[in-house]
Amino acid sequence: TEALDKVEADINEVKKDGKTNLEISNLETYLADLRIQGSMSAEQRRLTHMSSLAAYTAQNDFSIAMFKAVMDAGKEAVNAAIIINGGAVIALMAFMGNASAKFGTAFVGRLSFPLLIFGFGVFLGAVGFGTRYISQFFYAFEKTRIIGHVFNALSWLIVLISLLSFAYGALRTHWSLA
Repeated sequence: TEALDKVEADINEVKKDGKTNLEISNLETYLADLRIQGSMSAEQRRLTHMSSLAAYTAQNDFSIAMFKAVMDAGKEAVNAAIIINGGAVIALMAFMGNASAKFGTAFVGRLSFPLLIFGFGVFLGAVGFGTRYISQFFYAFEKTRIIGHVFNALSWLIVLISLLSFAYGALRTHWSLA
């Protein structure tokens, strides 16, 4: 009767999760496990369960730590994109202010396009923050995790374009001053 009590308890647990059907293959796996457990002593079952629980906990803790590390790396990439492009905007504006006093506005006009590129990089960095936030929101729900993956990939793409805009802006600045 101990085995039947376990089956009944497990069925009730599945019902609590809102499930009404079981796949045959899952039921067969469950019965095979139940058969193995039936041949073990109560102490062996307890130790096996504790071992499985410890392995699951360790795997889960590792997955959480990796997820946090990836999210932190993404945050730092977004910060870097905003800081380097924003710093370039500030530096170029300061240079343009000094250059206009010395060389006139015609010279400074040549730097307006690189300034626009750096500003676009800052804008993309801010959009990257937004898409990163949206990806985390969708990761919170089991049914929308795939959408979270899409927004995460979109965030990385946006940040990459932001970083590339810094490189292009630096190149255009060089060409404008050459």
